[in-house]
Amino acid sequence: MNFLPLEKLEQLEEIKKSESYSVIFKDNINCPISRRARTDLENQGEPVANLAQVYKVDLFGFPQISKAVTESFSITHESPQVLLIKNGKCIYNASHYDISSTEIEEEIKFISNGQP
Repeated sequence: MNFLPLEKLEQLEEIKKSESYSVIFKDNINCPISRRARTDLENQGEPVANLAQVYKVDLFGFPQISKAVTESFSITHESPQVLLIKNGKCIYNASHYDISSTEIEEEIKFISNGQP
């Protein structure tokens, strides 16, 4: 799976307006926990990529975007962190060792099947 780079505020606005699923991975390139999560998503995340647009924001390269993500979805900043967005709302988030492509896929399928 390849990530779409999240590098502009305009992209974040598009994500917020979208009725489709979007995943945002907040990546700390200097952190081994983030590297593990990124590798899991890259190697096991194809099912997620088939269900959602998957973005990656580099926390050091684009700190203003990372901050905007945190503020836009009223979440506590963590690193690494993954957010599942639909209809302008964060409907699932996980951080550190809780980041799992399988969990994201299951959450999308659960919500898509009409669950609250």
